Parts: sequence; structure tokens; C-alpha cells
Amino acid sequence: MNIYKKILLLLTLNFLINSSFANSDIFNKNETLALKGNASAQYNLGVMYANGRGVGQNYAKAFEWYSKAAAQGNASAQTNLGVMYDNGQGIARNPALANEWYLKAANNGSAMAQFNIGQHYLHGSNGLPKNRVQALNWLKKAANNGHAQAKLILAGLQ
Repeated sequence: MNIYKKILLLLTLNFLINSSFANSDIFNKNETLALKGNASAQYNLGVMYANGRGVGQNYAKAFEWYSKAAAQGNASAQTNLGVMYDNGQGIARNPALANEWYLKAANNGSAMAQFNIGQHYLHGSNGLPKNRVQALNWLKKAANNGHAQAKLILAGLQ
């Protein structure tokens, strides 16, 4: 192995090791704040558990932390609970509860939740009736909040 490959290998290993410790440190800091009731830290722990960052991937733990943050009005956590109920990740699939959380998050300004609800109304899916007026309403809100895919869909509908 030539010297450049050895240096590249060492740099790569160093990056991976340092990233692992950094993620672990971030996890520990968030856990400390989350246990004190900080909704943002609770949401962050949910993300870390959902994605296996700084901790092993665990959808049930992600659901637990998202639930705590969502109960405090964190719109991103509310959206992610909707997604988890929608997909049956960490909890049994439940379209009605997915829609309930999407609506809470959408009303709290989550562009992703507005998009998801708009899509379900547009296609008459996830237990919601097909309703073009509702679909356009939610898709417009999502687009106005910067959701690029909502903008594309609206352009195709009008």
C-alpha cells in the first residue's frame, strides 16, 4: 500500500472515530436536557434514535421521545409521530392517529405535515376522503412555508 493510501485510510478512520464520539457527546447533552423537560432536546433524541445517530437505532425509543416533545407542542415531533403512525415504525400502523398528529403539526406550521395532509386529501388516502378544496388549502400552506414538492404539485394542478 503506498503512502497516500495509508494517509487516506488513517484520515478516514480518524474521521469515523471522532464522528462517533461527537455523536455520543451530542446524545449525552441532549439526554440531560431532555430529562429536564426540554422539548427541543426531546425531539433531538427522537431523531437520534430514529436514525441511529450516537445511539443504536430504536424506533420505540424514538416514538417515546417524539411523544414527549409533541405533547409540548413541538411541530416537528408532531409531524414525525404522524409519520411513525403512518408507517408503523415503533408503533402499530394507525392512519387515524397519523392524520391527527399531521393536523396538529400542520396547524402549528409544519410544512411537511401540511404537505402530507394535502397529499392524503388529494388522493383520498390514509382514511381521508378525496377533497380537492382541502388538498389545495394544505398544499398551498406547505408551499408558502417553503415545501418544494408542494410547489411542484400545485403547479401541475392549476
